[in-house]
Amino acid sequence: MKLATVATQLAPMPMQAPGPPITWNPFRVASTMSSYFAKPLEFVGEHFDRYGDIFQLRLGPGRFFFSRSPEHFHEVLVKKADSFSKGQRSGNVFREGLVALDGDIWRESARAVQPHFSRSAVEGQFETMRRLTRSLLDTCQPGVSVELDQLIARLTLDIVCQTLLAQQMDQNLLDRLLLQLDVVERSVDSFDPIPLWVPTRRHLEFARAFREIDRAVNELVRREQRSEQHTLLSDLVKTMPIHSRRNARKIRDQITALYFGGYRTSAHALVWIWYLLSEHPEVEQKLQEEVDLTLAGKEPTVEDLPRLKYVSAVVTESLRLRSPSHLVERVAKNDVQIGQFTIPAGSEVFLHIYWMQHDPRWYPEPNRFLPERRIESGPAYCPFGIGKRQCIAKGFAIQEISLAVAMMAQRFRVKIAPGFMPDPQTLITYGLRPPVPATLVPRQRTNGRCPVARGVVSAAQSV
Repeated sequence: MKLATVATQLAPMPMQAPGPPITWNPFRVASTMSSYFAKPLEFVGEHFDRYGDIFQLRLGPGRFFFSRSPEHFHEVLVKKADSFSKGQRSGNVFREGLVALDGDIWRESARAVQPHFSRSAVEGQFETMRRLTRSLLDTCQPGVSVELDQLIARLTLDIVCQTLLAQQMDQNLLDRLLLQLDVVERSVDSFDPIPLWVPTRRHLEFARAFREIDRAVNELVRREQRSEQHTLLSDLVKTMPIHSRRNARKIRDQITALYFGGYRTSAHALVWIWYLLSEHPEVEQKLQEEVDLTLAGKEPTVEDLPRLKYVSAVVTESLRLRSPSHLVERVAKNDVQIGQFTIPAGSEVFLHIYWMQHDPRWYPEPNRFLPERRIESGPAYCPFGIGKRQCIAKGFAIQEISLAVAMMAQRFRVKIAPGFMPDPQTLITYGLRPPVPATLVPRQRTNGRCPVARGVVSAAQSV
């Protein structure tokens, strides 16, 4: 007998992933979906506890696989990435935006966008980020209660508009756009078995929100046609001439995707960071001491950010504990084996960043906020995804978030309102349900040596 034949016979046979029994009962299907959408993280976490690192739900003809395994992440997103396409949820929102595309169309769009997220391009946007952050902090009234989520959302959306699109929005248009983006996100991430073309109240609200977003984006495109600046939007217009209706729609979808990816995740990350700091005053103190010692009262420069080791550690640990991008969705194009399990063609696969980053096998005491913990880059830590579809704006987001944290820490303590009960919401992104009431308390720069500069920073240098 040939060795190859023996090896084939000895190789482990593909297995079916564990999970609850298949159900075709429409009431049970609806009940299961309703339970999932009501509390998705809790629902998935309970099933991981029961079945292990991977489980499947078989609801009628649909097959849904959930995994928290670093090995499965690497196989789906890197090793066998070509066997999967993007999920339907992305297509419902971003239509022909970069995050929803596949294949050659995705590669073409990525080439147009990539230069604006290179390291040199991101560093070139630093001054605009700093100016807008300073402007926001200058308008804050010390001791006055604010809705932290709205304050930060305006900042991050303004940064996207002025750095990537070189457009300045008036406050009214900015507020309207934020409102409609909220409507779209809530509509997509709620259980609704009725097709979108049926004119229910929710579907009509969803359609109205998209019309408002389209009007805002179309206005940006019209302004761009009158501008001579070189921006991401101008590059998109050059590669897809606006006189084509289809190209106009593709440009609109790219900009809509940038709004979500460029402002939404950063806004949630910043709100989570300041909430965690308010709950851990000893961490906040260490961060403030490092900022005071390193910057000595001056605003941070692009060269200063790598020196703020504890700021980086706080951001890294927050993105582990409360990653706004909590899962990655894919659809199997063909039958594919992941680990020892077979994923049939057409199955939806949900890779849970949240539960992988809360696994005590990789992170002891996973529910604790410990910036001093050693976090290695790799498949067990991937708040921006991994592989060729890793978030294209990762460097942009890290710079934006780190700068905002450092500048806020220089001037204010963020005190979350007493009695505030955090209510996380798991939509397209994972954030605190608004409003998040807070007070900005002015602070003086600390004097003397910073204790962080010795032990804590050395522990954070590997982050």
